[in-house]
Amino acid sequence: STPKPSSAASDVYKRQTYRLSQSYPNPFTSGGTTVDFDMPATERISMVILDIRGRVVRTLIDKEERFGYQSVAWDAKNDDGDKVSSGVYFYQIRSTNFNAVGKLVFVK
Repeated sequence: STPKPSSAASDVYKRQTYRLSQSYPNPFTSGGTTVDFDMPATERISMVILDIRGRVVRTLIDKEERFGYQSVAWDAKNDDGDKVSSGVYFYQIRSTNFNAVGKLVFVK
């Protein structure tokens, strides 16, 4: 039988992977939604909200972020501070080594 890795080995492995979680709540209302993500290293990342046509609606992060587990909130406003329309949106995180997209629904 194959030995199971120790929890310490599992913890090290987990810290070496990128992760983008599903936003919560989803669907969401004017109260906003939160996206959790995990990074194994400190690096420059961007996280944007995209409309159904792929246009950037809001830039949530565009800077160097520290490694580890983090959260970012979106208040359903665009970069001009105006409320967006109800509908389907996407959140995208990008770095040199990672690119992932999630889907969310805003209901007024």
